[in-house]
Amino acid sequence: MSKILTPEATLDEVAYKAYSPLYMSTTFGFSYALSFGGLTAVLSHTLLFYHKELFRKFRAASNREDDIHARLYRKYPEVPDWWYYFLFAIMMVLSIVVCEVWDTRLPWWGFLVTQLIPFIFTLPIGIVQAITNIGIGMESCILMADWRFECDFRVCGWLHVSRKTVGEYDD
Repeated sequence: MSKILTPEATLDEVAYKAYSPLYMSTTFGFSYALSFGGLTAVLSHTLLFYHKELFRKFRAASNREDDIHARLYRKYPEVPDWWYYFLFAIMMVLSIVVCEVWDTRLPWWGFLVTQLIPFIFTLPIGIVQAITNIGIGMESCILMADWRFECDFRVCGWLHVSRKTVGEYDD
């Protein structure tokens, strides 16, 4: 990769074209298309077929009867909710500070998108997994973002289009 990157870790198009453009097989392209189609289908399926049940269970979650585990845990003092909110806020602020202060090449809004994606997909993917025992992976999103970043902020790199990236398709 060092042969096609500038010192700022962006794509050097002249060196890229001189070295060798990226060639992808048809099956590789189909696997990405089917993966993104599957993620879209999971969201649509969950909203169309389970929206009433989900809303009913969210509303009824606080006034249901405790199971044996909940009754056993009543012996211990409950952690206040504000601890969780405080930790969440501190971690979000620190993560945004890291994105802005160090050269991660991940904008602050990109970090927020990386937090939004699992928030949106966890429940629908979990429903399909529980019903069918078929896991719908998000590997395509992670691999696509891996082309953009070489750090742990992997999910949203493909959204940041202002810089030329290694994973860009050749014209």
